[in-house]
Amino acid sequence: MLVYTYGLKKTDTIVLNYVDTRVGPATSIADITVTEEEEPMGYVSPIVGNPSALTHWKPQTALWTDRVITVPVPYCYDREKMQGFRGTRYPNGSVTGDWGAMCIMPLVGEVKIKAKERASAFSHDTEIAKPHYYAVQLDDYNIKTEFTAAVKTAFFQFPFPESEQASLLFDVDYLSGIFRVIPETKPV
Repeated sequence: MLVYTYGLKKTDTIVLNYVDTRVGPATSIADITVTEEEEPMGYVSPIVGNPSALTHWKPQTALWTDRVITVPVPYCYDREKMQGFRGTRYPNGSVTGDWGAMCIMPLVGEVKIKAKERASAFSHDTEIAKPHYYAVQLDDYNIKTEFTAAVKTAFFQFPFPESEQASLLFDVDYLSGIFRVIPETKPV
């Protein structure tokens, strides 16, 4: 299991075992603004990240454009397909926008660019959602995805099955944002 616990004491990690960050996410059907009374929908996602981290990461089961309103809560518990894993600065419990977000998705076989086309079936039975760690089995690709919190981003692990066509897709198409691949930089 890939778990980065920078700054956590042993007692903190024991308490985290009781937390399930999938509690609270729901889609909204209301056209609300921050000045109106909000529905008790939660507006939360199973975010993995350190408190006040530069970026948080979360699973994505829906694009923000799938909503009646453009609240960018990308995780809905009732969805059956995983579209990828989003790096975000969206604060849980708020109806603010998400700027500069990026989604990554491990793939085996033909590369599919569109989120709904590349989406993989998954089961909540294989999903683990903690504030410091997330894991899920992508059934269509036979890839167990794991990521854990870091101060500025997250550490990912994608054990790919044997294949001649394995790839990692970086999706910045649905919201403005940029990323840079630096091949000469290698992990420690």
